[in-house]
Amino acid sequence: MSVGVSVRTLHRCLSQQRVSFGNLLVGARADVGVRMLESPLFRKLSVIEIARRAGFSDASHFARVVRSRTGRTPTQLRSGPDAG
Repeated sequence: MSVGVSVRTLHRCLSQQRVSFGNLLVGARADVGVRMLESPLFRKLSVIEIARRAGFSDASHFARVVRSRTGRTPTQLRSGPDAG
């Protein structure tokens, strides 16, 4: 996919907002993982498989990112809103 700007321009715009592409990418991946953890459609998948499908190569990194963003572990998210 192309957005019609150079990589340098994209990085410069993100830098002005004090955001890095890497942080945006990890955040987007975490959002996908959280939605999968909360969805009954993915109940049969392990947390490790959800992490992999969301784009994380390391399940412990996925768990740390999810916990820092939500205040709950992936297992707690999977257990529902009252877990934790």
